[in-house]
Amino acid sequence: MSTVVWILTAALAVAFFASGATKVVQSRDKLLDRGYRWAENFTRAQIRWIGVAECLGAIGLIAPPLLRLWPVVSVTAAIGLTVLMVGAAIVHLRRHERAHVAAPTVLAVVTTALAVLGSGVFASGEHEAVQVLEHQSTHDVDTKEGTIMTPEERTNVATSERFNDAVNSGDVQRISTLIDETFHPDAIFHAPAPVDEPGPQAMKQVWTVLLQAFPDIHVATDDVVADHDKVVLRNTVTGTHQGDYRGLPPTGKAVTYNEIFIARFVDGKVAEIWGVVDVYSQLHQLGAIPA
Repeated sequence: MSTVVWILTAALAVAFFASGATKVVQSRDKLLDRGYRWAENFTRAQIRWIGVAECLGAIGLIAPPLLRLWPVVSVTAAIGLTVLMVGAAIVHLRRHERAHVAAPTVLAVVTTALAVLGSGVFASGEHEAVQVLEHQSTHDVDTKEGTIMTPEERTNVATSERFNDAVNSGDVQRISTLIDETFHPDAIFHAPAPVDEPGPQAMKQVWTVLLQAFPDIHVATDDVVADHDKVVLRNTVTGTHQGDYRGLPPTGKAVTYNEIFIARFVDGKVAEIWGVVDVYSQLHQLGAIPA
């Protein structure tokens, strides 16, 4: 779905930019000669400013996915273009040019839809995109052969980062709530874990057990790879053994171990997750396994 929206957005951006550039470059008389009869209602300066607004709106539609800016830029651009198209429809109605009302009306509806879609993404946690950009300053976010991530991939990576932030807060309730928000109810969980629950409940139980054993647990993401519907995370986990864990009483020992998780997303939520955790190293550091 994101690919279709991207193609539609790009096509609209090209159309609006071409239309705006025409208004900026050509004279009022030239526009009238080309059949832009509505230009009679505006001065040359006003026409030029309308053209500039269309060009800026077009750039605003495609700049965020190309330059990894915040989607609120696209939302603002879509709203601005909607206002322009509504204004164009009103002008044609006042000029009794009913045959010319349909085009700006359709464009207004389409740009409104883009604004609604964009605002929905923004409202559902677009601050996640900021977290991803901050995350990139400490380590690389790998993509397929160095290409720019798609909007779907960026959203999935942001969700993964949001989950790690919740984990590092040490708040079991926050983690549980986020699991409910970001996991499909029938999500499949594959990982070595001392739990007997399926799907999202397994994740909740895993973190309940881990936080009881390691209250100061911290997950540092070393690498992120996004590929279509999957996100791969390579993490380094640290913590202090302060509670019962796998039958071991608290030892007060610090542990550091590595893990790799692969999450498959469907419609922005985790549908399946695989995990490989260095349990041997973890237990060896706790003294449960001899050297």
